[in-house]
Amino acid sequence: MLKLRELKESDRALMENFWNSLTADTFRWWHHYGSVDDIFHEKSHKLIGLQNGKIVVYGFLLPDDNFPSTPSLGIVASEEERRKGLGTKMLKALEKVARKKGYKNIFLTAYIENKGAVRFYNKMGYEIRSVVKRRAGLAYSMKKKLK
Repeated sequence: MLKLRELKESDRALMENFWNSLTADTFRWWHHYGSVDDIFHEKSHKLIGLQNGKIVVYGFLLPDDNFPSTPSLGIVASEEERRKGLGTKMLKALEKVARKKGYKNIFLTAYIENKGAVRFYNKMGYEIRSVVKRRAGLAYSMKKKLK
């Protein structure tokens, strides 16, 4: 059973294990951070999903001073645990946090080639706003208005 909670400094070893379990293909699409230290130093709201004592999904909301009502969002799940509803649970939890913090929208980017992520975010109500250039290629800029 998945347990979602805030990431704590005492979770560093668990996060190292999760980070090291991610494949090169995952890092191709999801490269917000350069290291686990970056995760712990960033000023974002971070949630982890635990199953059997290990992290299987991680998500964050990163405030943007230029767009105070719209944080950016990122989620990554371990490969062996994908397509089991973990991303949906994490996304809903992050949206709930965003509403409590008074955010009006959530922004994210998903690589055009990462069709599974694009479908997932579309299904969850995120609309494509534009195409942007990112490190690994072209990505959709997506946004959802929170209700």
